[in-house]
Order: sequence, then structure tokens, then C-alpha cells
Amino acid sequence: MLSPTEKSPGKHRKTRNVINLVFIVVAIVAMAGIALSPSPTPPVWFVVGLAAVLIKMIEVTWRMMDR
Repeated sequence: MLSPTEKSPGKHRKTRNVINLVFIVVAIVAMAGIALSPSPTPPVWFVVGLAAVLIKMIEVTWRMMDR
């Protein structure tokens, strides 16, 4: 049982963990794509990186609403 000073892990902890895992995978794919792309400006990989940031923003918002 949690003491009054400990925080509850939240209702959606497992879902947030899955979203974090998706964020990590998409971010790694974006970084690898940028690093390994032969073209000087790979815009597709920047869009993938932006998608990773949006996924993380969703998770953070969900975490803040879960308190």
C-alpha cells in the first residue's frame, strides 16, 4: 500500500509505457534515417522525427491529466 507521501502510478501507466516505447522506436528510426540518408537534406526523416515528438507530447499530456 502507498503511504500518503507516495504518488499513485496512475490509471493509464501501461498505456503510457507503450506510447513511450513507440516514441523511442520512431525517434531511433528518424535519427538513423537522418544519419544514413545519402541526400544532404532528408525531409522525410525530419517528418518522422516530428511525429516522434508529437507522440511524446501526447504521452506527457496524458501523464499530466492522470494526476
